[in-house]
Amino acid sequence: MRQWKAAALTLAGICLYLCMFATIAYNRVTNHTIMLQGFYQFADTSLKGVPASAYPDYAAAITDYLKDKRDDLNVTAEDGTVREQFSEKELTHMRDVRGIVQGLGAFRFISGGFALALVGLYWAQARKKESREQMARAILSGMASGAYILLGVVLALALWGVFNFTGLFITFHKVFFRNDLWLMNPNRDLLIMLMPTRFFIWYARDIVFRCWPALAVMLAAMGAARYRAVSSDA
Repeated sequence: MRQWKAAALTLAGICLYLCMFATIAYNRVTNHTIMLQGFYQFADTSLKGVPASAYPDYAAAITDYLKDKRDDLNVTAEDGTVREQFSEKELTHMRDVRGIVQGLGAFRFISGGFALALVGLYWAQARKKESREQMARAILSGMASGAYILLGVVLALALWGVFNFTGLFITFHKVFFRNDLWLMNPNRDLLIMLMPTRFFIWYARDIVFRCWPALAVMLAAMGAARYRAVSSDA
């Protein structure tokens, strides 16, 4: 029974951190200002005759679409001028992308709720047998164990991205997409002109950097658990 409790609390820790990571990633991916900044830095739409002055319209349309605030990707300027439109292939791919982003948004609440439910279940079951200090120690230990496990996975993915971002990028798409519509022609498809590989590398780095609060919580849990263990042994 004690092993079951430890495993459940470790899983709660992992779910809590995943909730934090998912929240940060969702907020960055659907942020109009961040996407527009990436367009200005990396997009090259000259082959389509799309000027940089049109980028705010595309960034607004895409982020609103990903947040499910609109049903289409018809891009127009403030004066009503119709911008260069995406092809059917690009629109189909973006429907898949929106599904993933919406799934990420839902996962924030599922993982967070599951973490709270596991901790609540443990607390209700253990309160008659264990002191509050014992329960707090067990929860902290679970949070630390979850941090160790998830931090190992995060570091492995980060190293993969640093040394072989293309491989990580391709693997991600093969896992999360059921088709090869993400394979686009940079000389023909507007979407990849707006978002070349360098754009995704930059975006990934931005998300990783913004995850520092979650990493700080993980390190704090690990440090606190280690300090408590050393204090107990002294």
